[in-house]
Amino acid sequence: MNLAEAAKQITKESGHYTGGAIQLFERVGRDSFVTLIQHGLLPQHTLLDFGAGCLRLGYWFVRFLDMGKYYAIEPSAAMLDAGKKYLLGAEVLTYKSPDFLVSAKCDMTNFGVPFN
Repeated sequence: MNLAEAAKQITKESGHYTGGAIQLFERVGRDSFVTLIQHGLLPQHTLLDFGAGCLRLGYWFVRFLDMGKYYAIEPSAAMLDAGKKYLLGAEVLTYKSPDFLVSAKCDMTNFGVPFN
């Protein structure tokens, strides 16, 4: 399934907006990822994604970062669950061990780690 198809499924299943036009879903995520790489993001860095939504950016960052280096806060459990299902999958979740918090508060101390 390509990313535009995944975005359609996420919208259908979660009932939420994915953050932009479906046809731009992949491009926006990829361009944001490339921008952070150009500004020095390395695989060993620890990243916190505030308002992770359906993981449009997480799709790229989870795969790039070392195991256990991606953290996300999102108020909608439905969005996170749909993103995990359609964009990450069980294998990536197991191998990369990203950490998710469903919360409307932007409290990064819940994770207990420093972020780059």
